[in-house]
Amino acid sequence: MERAQMQEPQAALSETEKDYIRDVLLDAMATEFFQPLNLIALNRDYLRLYLQHEKAEYSEKKVGQALDGIEGATDQLDRLMNNSLDLMSCLRGRMQPQIETVDLKALIEDIVADSEKAAHLLGLTLQQNLPQEEIHVQTDHAMAERVLLNLLSNAMRAGEKGAVRFSLDKTPDGCTVQLTNEGQSVTPAFASRAFALGPRPLDAPRQASGRAGLGLYLCGTFCRLLGWQPTMHAVKGGTAVRLHIPARQIVSGQRLVFHAGLSAQEQREHTRLAVLQELRTLPGLEMLK
Repeated sequence: MERAQMQEPQAALSETEKDYIRDVLLDAMATEFFQPLNLIALNRDYLRLYLQHEKAEYSEKKVGQALDGIEGATDQLDRLMNNSLDLMSCLRGRMQPQIETVDLKALIEDIVADSEKAAHLLGLTLQQNLPQEEIHVQTDHAMAERVLLNLLSNAMRAGEKGAVRFSLDKTPDGCTVQLTNEGQSVTPAFASRAFALGPRPLDAPRQASGRAGLGLYLCGTFCRLLGWQPTMHAVKGGTAVRLHIPARQIVSGQRLVFHAGLSAQEQREHTRLAVLQELRTLPGLEMLK
């Protein structure tokens, strides 16, 4: 079925931005790939010992955990590789949104439902404040899903045994999605550069790998392609990220709705697997099922 086209062309990346993305990718290869590779190596060594010794000396439960750990680490590597390849595609101008009508409310509900178990394991509570009516947006479903999942995993990583809250609101000039987490607030300097290409402020949040990660860079790049405006700001006892979606992308009930190539069931399963892959990158959730 015919799909809508983007109404405004996106500006090409400058040479400075391209150079910085290359630096980000090289840094990711040196840092973010270390943790899952190390996890695979440790579990591989345990399984080798299990095969070389009397089976009674080793717990079958731990063998299962080792296999699950390898699977989780593989998901982490897949996610990192996908992010790297997508950034390279953006760098080369090959990443173009495939526009269709997406029920944004339903997408957020699906993501929250699939993430509740993971949040509970981390001592967090997922909340949602959504309107009664559906809000349909003309956008790229896969990119929109990746943006929301990246923001969710960042919020859960930064959360401190509190609540992580999704909200969706209609506004006179479009609609906004906001994700708020309880925990340490970001500084104004970091918030102002969170989605921009360029050197990170010295006070940038650090992950286990020691870097801010590829996620926010890719999130900002996807938002640029989609015509969304992401902002980050500190709130009392936490941090909020807001996505503004312009009115021209909102689809009214009287307008034709373009359908995705996947069936509703296939799209639902795709979202579930995407949530699993994204949240397995969080410390403590490597073996999430």
